[in-house]
Amino acid sequence: MCSVCNFDVLCLNKKKTYMIKKIIFIFLKVIKLIFEYFNDFLDFCFYSNNGLYTKKINRLKYSILIEAHRIEKGLVLPKTKIFFGEKLFENLTNLIIELLKINNLNCMEVHKVYNALNTYLNFHMKKKINLNQNQKKIFEKVLNLKKIIEENSNKISPESSIKENNFFYDNKLDFKDYLLSRSSSRIFSDVLIKKGIIENIINIAKRAPSQCNRQSSRAHLIQNKQVIDKILSIQGGANGYSEDILNLFVISNDLSAWQGPQQRNQLYVDGALFSMMLMLGIQSENLVSCSLNLAVKNSDEKKIKELASIPKSERLIMLIAFGEPKYTRKNIVAGSPRKKNNEILSIQR
Repeated sequence: MCSVCNFDVLCLNKKKTYMIKKIIFIFLKVIKLIFEYFNDFLDFCFYSNNGLYTKKINRLKYSILIEAHRIEKGLVLPKTKIFFGEKLFENLTNLIIELLKINNLNCMEVHKVYNALNTYLNFHMKKKINLNQNQKKIFEKVLNLKKIIEENSNKISPESSIKENNFFYDNKLDFKDYLLSRSSSRIFSDVLIKKGIIENIINIAKRAPSQCNRQSSRAHLIQNKQVIDKILSIQGGANGYSEDILNLFVISNDLSAWQGPQQRNQLYVDGALFSMMLMLGIQSENLVSCSLNLAVKNSDEKKIKELASIPKSERLIMLIAFGEPKYTRKNIVAGSPRKKNNEILSIQR
């Protein structure tokens, strides 16, 4: 065999060896990825809200928080529906009775419910409505739940579930107070935010930290009302105020920036940091915002990406509705109480 033929055979063998090694390498990475996602799956099965090992008290407290937030949210809509939430009060009563069986009611979650109930009652009393039979039943449910809380907890002072947040008229706020003034607002004016202001917002958002300074987060601005309405109908969490949303950011993160099983969740961490900085950027322009979760199926995520012209290589993080406040002197927001520091902070020295 000639030397040329030997060389060709040698090159072919090297190429085959390289391809085999590459296939093995890819196969091992896929196996590792499957293993990591399988462990994520097990964690979800064991420790999510309905997980096998989740403590009942944790499950109840988070469920109570979510239901109480629905009352707060209903009270700060542009057009609050009269006597909303009949089933909601039934659910809350059942949850709180279940909590009472295993724990006292002296916790932030129940305090939040108590505030929401008082604000709900005050809202309707100011309307001076002649109650029909169904409305009387709803009022009785609210009063009954309020009584259960009062009788089974330490004396708590009712606070309003809503507050006025007019940070943009107070130029004397220091940085700490400015950050503490941030709240989600759901009442927007009918003004489209101009490109120059959007650029200012992005200039702040892009200062968000990212792993290895990847800067893989993306902000897709939608100002086409028809597209916004279609996206929000898929998201499903903006009922009652979606008609007022004319400016919407769809936040995503580029999958191509990440590799290996150990980085499978990092795009969500980086995307969340970017989103928070974006909302602070919105606030810096004397605008208000509301973050909207994107807990959707893959098929729904695909639909949103198609509507917003987002590449397939990006994963969605959240939606952020924003704009000028509709009532600049009376910006009403939910006044949710916060957990105590010792429920959040763990110190090890």
